Amino acid sequence: VRTLAWVAVFLVCLIYVCAIFLTMQVGHNHEAYLGALSYDGTEWAYSTYFGTVPRSMLTLWQVITLDNWADGIVRHVIHQQPLMGFLFILLILSTTYGLLNIVVGVIVENTLGTATRTQEQVEQEKEEEKKSAANSLRRIFELSDVDQSGTLSQAEFRAAWKMREVQEKFETLGIPMKDAEQLFRLMDPDGTGEIKLTEFLASCMQLVSKHSVHRLRNSQMGHRDIVQLSMLVENSSKKVDSLGRKIDSLEGAVKAFNLGITTLPSYLLDRSVYFSLGSCTAVPFHFVHIMYPPPPGASYQLPRFKAKFVGNNSQDGYTEYFIEVSNLSNGDKWTVSRRYREIRELHDHLKLKYPDRIPKIPGKKLWGTMDPHFIEERQRGLQAYMDGVLAIEPDVRTRVLQKFLEVDSRQAAAIRAPSPTVAAVEPAQPLGISPQGPPVAVQQPEQQSSSPISAK
Repeated sequence: VRTLAWVAVFLVCLIYVCAIFLTMQVGHNHEAYLGALSYDGTEWAYSTYFGTVPRSMLTLWQVITLDNWADGIVRHVIHQQPLMGFLFILLILSTTYGLLNIVVGVIVENTLGTATRTQEQVEQEKEEEKKSAANSLRRIFELSDVDQSGTLSQAEFRAAWKMREVQEKFETLGIPMKDAEQLFRLMDPDGTGEIKLTEFLASCMQLVSKHSVHRLRNSQMGHRDIVQLSMLVENSSKKVDSLGRKIDSLEGAVKAFNLGITTLPSYLLDRSVYFSLGSCTAVPFHFVHIMYPPPPGASYQLPRFKAKFVGNNSQDGYTEYFIEVSNLSNGDKWTVSRRYREIRELHDHLKLKYPDRIPKIPGKKLWGTMDPHFIEERQRGLQAYMDGVLAIEPDVRTRVLQKFLEVDSRQAAAIRAPSPTVAAVEPAQPLGISPQGPPVAVQQPEQQSSSPISAK
């Protein structure tokens, strides 16, 4: 209030001094304003605004409050006396944006101060209520210590907090019942189920401070986090132990499997072996039940082959290469057709088994694969590759290579299809199972055919 009074006194004095000056310079300056036209082309009533000191004070108050101050007053004055514009600018800056803002600031400060004092009073009242509640708790828990041992057991504590009056006191302290029980567990770290009554009451008194409550709640949250983390670690440890046992059992099964595999004959160790059962149905060897295993000491030697690329045929965006295959063991000959993709698959399989012995295969090409010059060049490269593969003795002569050089079911169907110009030819059976020993190749009688693919 004192600040506002001094601001009001200073504002009145400033307006009074400026009013005297403007009355003399504007209101009594008849030579400049009497009969003269203002900026809007009309004669301005200067004596109405600045004819006397009270009128000048009222006009200045209108300027300070920014009520039609520019068009109604200041523009008329500076039209006749331009230097008066500096006076009005200084007056507005010092009063409208200076003293009046001070008034607003003082009012806001007083309002905030009043609110703060009110809040402090409310907090003080709450503190007094908490102290009263803590004192009441002291009396209640002293009565709860039925054996007068100076310690409070968990049973006595539970019996006390079931009382409605005790619950209300805890709520007044801002402690939910679950936090009160947590407090008892925190004060009993050994898990004995008993705490000293004086320590518990001292903790209740400390809860009167809001900072103590905040620290207690943070401690409880940290305790819960630690408990959850320990449970998570325990569960993870159990899962790791279970996984370790499964790995041990799996390792034992793998060792037993490897031991069983090593006892099989050598010609059954190739996982790529496929046997033909029934009507040319291919199944892996480990699903075939061999009724008559080979006798001990028996050996099986795969035949030797010779392959010659004799031509090619390009259609539908790909090229098939015709390979004339010769069985050097019995002199049989036949022709098969293979695409570059199939030859590449054979190379990938052999490369896995013999990485250092298999020669390089002609590389792939993204475009221009149907160019005749490229096809001839690739055929020469594939011929050199196949010669290099068949020249490796004797390990590379696997059943995968034998199957690659045999007439497949697609070509066999083409050979068996009736045609007026091509005689039907029965292809050689891929592989069979001999009742007396290892798998053997079963050959059909030779037939003549005019087809580029023939079996001899």
